[in-house]
Amino acid sequence: MLQRKERQMDFWQVHGVWFLISIILFPRWTMLFAVPVPFGWLAWLSWFFVPSVLAAVLATGYYWETNPILCVLAWIFVPVKAVLSYMFRGFGSNVVEAWKAARQPVQQEV
Repeated sequence: MLQRKERQMDFWQVHGVWFLISIILFPRWTMLFAVPVPFGWLAWLSWFFVPSVLAAVLATGYYWETNPILCVLAWIFVPVKAVLSYMFRGFGSNVVEAWKAARQPVQQEV
């Protein structure tokens, strides 16, 4: 008996470059307004805490057969984004502290 093969979904047939850019820069907003996938409680937790991981999991589930390179890049992007956000989080607070210290009047000892 012949088995009917399901047609796989291709990323580029469903989404475009703007979706790819927005899911990288704003994953929570993009998944909230542009991804019509029903979420369970675990998906909502990951949407709140680690949205890049959720985007990689959804991309792997839907597009692995047709676009494995995009899925691998999504999984590579997860730790890269975590490291970059950790590095620049400290940078921002140091800049604010340096700005506040520069605005303080200097007291001279007599």
